[in-house]
Amino acid sequence: MSAVPAKHTPATGPTESIEEKFRRLAAVWLAETAYVSSSSDLVGHPAFQEIVGMVFPGLRGQAYEIKSPRDRRYNCIAWAAGDERNWWWPDLTEEDTWPAGAARVELVAAFRDAFGTLGYEVCGDDRLEAGYEKIALFALGGVPKHAARQLPGGRWTSKLGPGEDIEHALHDLTGMVYGSVVLVMKRPLPATGPETEGAQ
Repeated sequence: MSAVPAKHTPATGPTESIEEKFRRLAAVWLAETAYVSSSSDLVGHPAFQEIVGMVFPGLRGQAYEIKSPRDRRYNCIAWAAGDERNWWWPDLTEEDTWPAGAARVELVAAFRDAFGTLGYEVCGDDRLEAGYEKIALFALGGVPKHAARQLPGGRWTSKLGPGEDIEHALHDLTGMVYGSVVLVMKRPLPATGPETEGAQ
């Protein structure tokens, strides 16, 4: 019986760092989608999918949709609060928008208080609840990193920093960038009906 010769994998050179890989993939994606307008084609591009898998492993292979173009005027906290004109963050220099009455510190309690100024109260879970809208706060090592807002159908919407708004399942964003959900809050949906339709 003769032995089967071992296969040797050819040397591929130095290993690429995560940052180098990200930059390479981003360059490929931007170059190959420069004239693409379809959001499904943008999201479906292999380089984009690989980037998503690196940053948000929970989104890999999941159904999510880009819902807006990039916009640097507002961030995820503002988006969850319903503000598309301002960047919300509790910076000590007071350059960013932050509600009066909420401490300007990067603590979960300060973000809870900020959303509390909008009528949100802490609740027990992230399930869809008739008559309420919910927000979820993500933190990494106890430091708030991201907020998402629940949509009427039960999925969630997020603003990815200065990037796009996406629609996703809540826990798909859990990972090394945003951490995990540490707080869920809810408030009653605004009343709708003939008496409120003409109100400004």
